[in-house]
Order: sequence, then structure tokens, then C-alpha cells
Amino acid sequence: MTQKHQSTLDGFATTRAWQESPTRIAVLPVGACEQHGGRLPLVTDTILAEHFAGTLARSLRAALLPALTYANSFEHTGFRGTFSLRPETAMAVVRDLLESLERQGFERVIVVNGHGGNFFLGPVVRELNSQDRPLKAILVEYWAMDDSPEGKRLAAGELHAGAWETSLLLALRPDLVGPPEAALPQAPGRGERFQRADLNTFGVGCRDASGVWGDSRGADAASGQAIAASIARNQLAHVQERLKWLAEQPGYAGTGGIAIRPMTEDDIDAGMRLCALAGWNQLPDDWRLFLRLRPAGGFVAVRLGRVIGTVTTLGFGGELGWISMVLVDPAIRRSGIGTMLMQAAMASLTDQACIGLDATPAGKKVYDRLGFADRLPLRRLILRARRPMPPTSAAGVRRMQADDLAAVAALDARAFGVGRADLLRWLWEHAPELSWVVNGADGAIAGFCLGRPGVNFTQIGPIVCPTSELAQALLGQAMAVQPGRPICADVANQPNWPEWLAQLGFVEERRFTRMFRGPVAREGDGALLYAIAGPELG
Repeated sequence: MTQKHQSTLDGFATTRAWQESPTRIAVLPVGACEQHGGRLPLVTDTILAEHFAGTLARSLRAALLPALTYANSFEHTGFRGTFSLRPETAMAVVRDLLESLERQGFERVIVVNGHGGNFFLGPVVRELNSQDRPLKAILVEYWAMDDSPEGKRLAAGELHAGAWETSLLLALRPDLVGPPEAALPQAPGRGERFQRADLNTFGVGCRDASGVWGDSRGADAASGQAIAASIARNQLAHVQERLKWLAEQPGYAGTGGIAIRPMTEDDIDAGMRLCALAGWNQLPDDWRLFLRLRPAGGFVAVRLGRVIGTVTTLGFGGELGWISMVLVDPAIRRSGIGTMLMQAAMASLTDQACIGLDATPAGKKVYDRLGFADRLPLRRLILRARRPMPPTSAAGVRRMQADDLAAVAALDARAFGVGRADLLRWLWEHAPELSWVVNGADGAIAGFCLGRPGVNFTQIGPIVCPTSELAQALLGQAMAVQPGRPICADVANQPNWPEWLAQLGFVEERRFTRMFRGPVAREGDGALLYAIAGPELG
């Protein structure tokens, strides 16, 4: 169209403006080129679609695409000046435009339909959304947004080129509206029993030879202004509400068709797939540990026969249940699946007095809503490029032996709050080279560390001891047997500890928050805890 829109970003803007714009929302007006009687131009539907798309784009600070003028107007066949695309052609054009938007990083598109005969738009939008692609579409038919008294009065018994539509053009583009006497003479038609659905069998000209469905003689600009204001207001509220819905639930099917069932060993490959998508460190043996220690405590979310989410639990003597491995396929996140998995996990832990977990910042929002309370801040530190080890003053660090496990479990229970001897034995059996103890002056075990291999790095932890010097010595021994491997430690904020790790080259990757739901029977001695076993193990 020749009239320039004053939106922030539109077809009159330069490539540079489009390149620099941060917007992820686009608005696509779709009109028609078809007969509109003797008073209105062929592109009436395009003018109106473009106008209301423009008001919407400006309000949302969105990008406004040039209007698509040619669409589907078969019902106006027989009138010269009507140009129509076949539905499959029009669908292909819109699909191509939507795919182009997606490739350019747009995440939302509002399709503003200006022509009641564009029935093809609904299937195109539904198809796109049902595929759960990065781009989501909202279809708006602007005329349905009018709730003004003027609009209700003028629209009664009208459908095409009558007083309602003519009033809008008189308000928005009076230079394009012909005088009342320019209207084509109406001829006796098929009466008011003729319905919109009949257009699948009969064209508009079959109802009335003038091509008009209504009477434009009652049109006036003031009514058009009221109608336009009503549409702009209601359309914005309508779209904003649906944008909010998409933010809360972007998946087309939502949680429909999703089942939660117990996890089995056959699901380990699926769990590893989700770990890989999330960049997590677990190995298949980690999943087997959960299934061995609590066979009925793991769950998977399944959709269309495919595992799309996981959660695991551990139980420690009826005092503490532990939830971990809450993973959801990135393609269907923010669909409530994580909450469903958490609810299944919590329901399986009714035999435990309290439930704990280590939450990422993203997961913490869910756990806050489920009644978990913050208890301890933790930081994940990763060492990729090693520096020379600073000297440590501790001595007496030695390999952990089977005879040490009872004393190690007792010391761990003091730090963690509850006993978990089976878990500690598993860590020692699977990575004895990472298992170290240090004896105190009295000969008793004063500290220890354990660890385990992973896909991305070697995890060192737990590290339990009374001083930073002992923690440094234990970690140093574990690192020495892993030359060249990246090292991970999920650490508590003990005196001099983070600073020493920074000297080694450890870099913070993320933060966790240890959280509990329910009364904690026995508080762990935080002064002994230098590194945890990992958020999945506590």
C-alpha cells in the first residue's frame, strides 16, 4: 500500500533497522483483492487488515510485515477485479513467510486476517503451532473484536461492503470511498435465509447481483471511528492475553496425552538422551544407582510413546527423601511437565519425614511454589585449564579402604544430617581412585573425599572435613589421579575455600540452592561440608 505506517519496524524501514531490532514479535496482515460493490476499492480488506495490524504492531513494539494482498476470494467469482489464489497456493505462501520469520529469530507472529473468506489461515496456523516449533502464531480476525454500539447497529444483517465496512473506510481512508449514488444497484436475491456457509455452494453474486451483502447508505465516519477504536482496544487485549498464555504454556497440546509412569532400566537410554540435551554429566551407572537404591522411586513422563521427562528419588532411613534428575525435553519445556514429575516424586516419598533437593535458578521457581524453603547456597566450580598446585600443609592423606567405610559414613551423617552408607559404598566401589581419607592426631578419620566419573568431567564430592587445609589436601589427591580431565566440585562457602579453588583455576559455572520441604529431623553440621556429592545425590 502507498500509505506509510509509523510503526517502529515495517516495510518502509531499512535492512539495517531490521538487523538491529531486538523484537521477537512480528505482525502479518492478510487481506484480499476482490469486488466491494460500487463504493469501496478492491483492496478494502487489505487496507483494513494493514491498519489494524499496524495499531497492534505499534502497541507491541513488534515488526510489521507488508500486507499480503492476494488470498482466497472464490466467493466473489464473476466480478471483474477479483483476483484469488487457490487455497493450497495461499497456504504455501503463508507457510513460506512464517518459515522465513522463524529463520530470522522471530518467536511470535500475529496473523491479522482482513477477509472473512480466508478460511485457509486457520489450518496453516494450527499446523504450525501443533509442530511445537520455535515460532508460535496467533490468528486474529479483526472484525470479531468490535463490541461498539455503533458496530452492533450497522453490522446487523450485513456481511460484505455494507454500512459497517463502509463506515470504517470513511473513518480511515475517506479518499477511497465513493458517494452513495455510486453503489451498484441491488437486485432481488435469495433472501435472508442465505447463510455464510452457503458460500461454499453459491457465490456472493448468487445472493445479490450487486455483490454487496448489506446496505452502505447508512454508513458514516463517526461510527467508523468508534468501531475502529473498539477493535484496536479489544484486539490488543486479546493478543496480550494469548501471548501470556504462550509464555506459560507454549506447547500446543499442553499436558494433554502425557502420562507419568515408573522408570525402568529400559528407560536409561532415554534418560541419557535428556542428559545430553541438557549438557549434564551422568553416566548410565548413575541411573542404575537410583533404580537399585529406590526401585519404585523413579518416574518418566511419556508423550506419544517417547520419554520426554524424568525424575528420581532416594530415601535415607525415613528421615529424608531426596529428589533429583528432574529433566524435561527442551522441545516441550514450560508445559507443566516438571511440576507433574515433581508431584509424582513427592507422592512416592510419603515414607520420609522431609524432602530435600538442590535447585538450579530455573528449577527453584517451581520448587518455591511447591513449598520448598531455602537452606544452603552452593556453587558449581569447573576446572578446565590447570595451574600449578599451591602447597598444602595437611599430611596423612591416604587411599580409602573397605574398613574405612563405617567411619566415613558416620562422619558423612554428621555433615549431611542423615545416614547414607549404601550411597557412599557405591561411590567408593565405582571410583576407588577418587576415594581418600585423612587421619587426625588421634588416628581416627578426620576427613574424606569421594568422586565419580562423568560424561563431561570428573565430579569430586562429597568432601567432608573440619578445615580448609584438609579439604585442599583431599581434593589435591583426587585431582592428581585425573590428569587432563576437567574437574567439577559443587562447593559450600567455607572460609578460604573458594579463594584457594580460584587460585587453581576453578571457574563458577552455575549456582544451586539446597532446599527442604517439611521439618528437618537432624541438621547437618555445615562446618564440615566443603563439597557435596552432586545435586542428584545430596
